[in-house]
Amino acid sequence: MFFYNSCDVLLKIALHALRLSHCGNKMRFFRMNNMRHHVLRAKELRNNMTPAERKLWSVLRARQCGGMRFRRQYPFGPYILDFACLEKRLAIELDGSQHGETIRYDDERTQRLNRHGWRVLRFWNHEVMLQPDAVFAVIMAALMG
Repeated sequence: MFFYNSCDVLLKIALHALRLSHCGNKMRFFRMNNMRHHVLRAKELRNNMTPAERKLWSVLRARQCGGMRFRRQYPFGPYILDFACLEKRLAIELDGSQHGETIRYDDERTQRLNRHGWRVLRFWNHEVMLQPDAVFAVIMAALMG
């Protein structure tokens, strides 16, 4: 006859529980780790804004845009939105020259955000830098309509 001490029993129970929930815990760990990565990446992007993002943020911050609150570099699902108004579910994306190569990805991203109830406005960086009043007018129209 073989006898277990209390440590062996606890270890056996823990290993059995781990085997039963291994897949679920692994997925939970992945989601938490991925979420943590998104939050850190968003923080990094907030600290390293492009000149166009800085210019647009100076207009959007402090409820200057129709009294609506905007957040910058807002993590949403697998994406980080450049600017987001949660009240109106409006996302504003600024595209630089590198986005010309990722048009298909941007379209899929926009469609997915639309399915989740978001409206997406896209502007080129040079539009924000050269025509800030026109960009502001489009944003205000989207907020009001």
